[in-house]
Amino acid sequence: MLEHIQNQLSMVLETHRTGEHETARADCALLLEQAPEVPDTHFVMALLEQDAGQHARAIRYLGRAIRLSPQRSEFHDALGVSQVSLGKKRDGLRSFAEAVRLAPENRIAVMHLGLLTLRLGLAEQALPCFESLMAMGETSADLLCLRGQALHLMDRNTEAVEWLHLCLDLCSEHRDAHLYLGRSLMALERYDEASQCLKVVIDGDTADAVCHVLLGECLFRMGELEQAEAALQQAIDIDHSQHKAHAFLGEVQSQMGMTEAPLRALLTALQLHPGEMNYRTQLGHQLMKQGFLPKAEHCFRLVLAQRPYDLDAIAGLSSVLAKMGDHEGALAIAQPMIEAGADHPDLAHIYASLCRKLGRSHDAIGVLQRLLRRSRPPLVRAKLLHGLGELYEATGDHAEAFTSHQQANRSRSAVFSPEDFRHQVDELIEVFDGVNFPLTPMAANPTRTPVLIVGMPRSGTTLVEQILSSHSSVMGAGELEELQILARAMPELLGTDKTYPQCVHDLNPNIATHLSTWYTERMMAKTGDATRITDKMPLN
Repeated sequence: MLEHIQNQLSMVLETHRTGEHETARADCALLLEQAPEVPDTHFVMALLEQDAGQHARAIRYLGRAIRLSPQRSEFHDALGVSQVSLGKKRDGLRSFAEAVRLAPENRIAVMHLGLLTLRLGLAEQALPCFESLMAMGETSADLLCLRGQALHLMDRNTEAVEWLHLCLDLCSEHRDAHLYLGRSLMALERYDEASQCLKVVIDGDTADAVCHVLLGECLFRMGELEQAEAALQQAIDIDHSQHKAHAFLGEVQSQMGMTEAPLRALLTALQLHPGEMNYRTQLGHQLMKQGFLPKAEHCFRLVLAQRPYDLDAIAGLSSVLAKMGDHEGALAIAQPMIEAGADHPDLAHIYASLCRKLGRSHDAIGVLQRLLRRSRPPLVRAKLLHGLGELYEATGDHAEAFTSHQQANRSRSAVFSPEDFRHQVDELIEVFDGVNFPLTPMAANPTRTPVLIVGMPRSGTTLVEQILSSHSSVMGAGELEELQILARAMPELLGTDKTYPQCVHDLNPNIATHLSTWYTERMMAKTGDATRITDKMPLN
């Protein structure tokens, strides 16, 4: 009898395979009436319901099959498929796990368990599934890619790169392999290689906004700012809701020397994702960079109210307070985290700067030395080494100071051209001479709000700023970039191909007034209750 039922069920499945779905369903229903005690009749009917998209019905049939024969791995696996299809992923996870427990050699169940755990972000549970399938002899490109993807999510990126390359050896057009290879290479800071992988993905799907965001981030890390801006803008054009694209765009535009644009981008990112404290921290740093110190302080305090141990926000708040002249308050914020062993270069740098200003340079030397023992990106390493050099200089150890600054310059890999510098200086002397420059049109702006502190580095400009800002009507804003921004914008405003400073010869009263008014308004927006604001940027 049982053998006859099994043969009939095989015929039902064959009928269904040929497209006669209603006939197959009717035949299976008849078998269910004849042999309700046979679990396979319920199982086959469940498969037919699954194929029709009726997963709730399939679950009922599978429940009956499992009650009749709870040790059948394929029943639990099929149950998991329907549960996941109905959005019950946790239930599906339990069903797949039970299917694998009952029959570890059930390759379909092992793959289902691996795929679901990976989708749920449980890469540590997914990886053994993929390894088990390979031990059974499975070697498909998809499986190699999944193994690489799991390794990437576990931050085992060197291994991930190896498996993803193996996948591409089998299938050079495998999209996900290129995507996760790009992600893994980015995590390893191999940005040039990563960008090539991401470009392959984009070539296959130009409407993939997320991939454009990744490419934009990659190009930003490479220093290719204009290309990064274009990639991020493309992502936004495809999908304006990509908040990461707006946030990275703000960072890129800030590095490009823009002012209003980065603020707009970060505010948009926050509007799209109000709960993302990292964006608020970025906004705080951008406001601080532009001299909006009270607003920057407010941003950092909002973040710390939610996340008291956020090192980025702590470093930002400490920096803001230092710029506002509250060095003791700034140190009180930074010091506890430093003493707790925080590994945060920006926090360590502001701590070192504060210690130097407060005559405690010896306290900070060991901190920077500790951070420099670890691998750091070149620019971060250079910043720490310059900070260390300044500490040594403050303690009178000029030999160590010179060595630190020299190592910092080597880390930056900067190329200095004496000829280019000499040419720039000659141009400045020629344009701003004592004869022709006084004849240049002046702005019709009588403001007395900005106070420019002009002097060479280490000539006492900081001391002058501190003395002035001790007055309640004066705000010390530090080194601002507004005049450099004006210089870069001047050729376009004048409609000339001449670069700065040669374009100054074409200045007219209207443009001069426009530039002056813009600068004044920017200064007044930073002053708060003060009537004067200092700008001591050495390049002014």
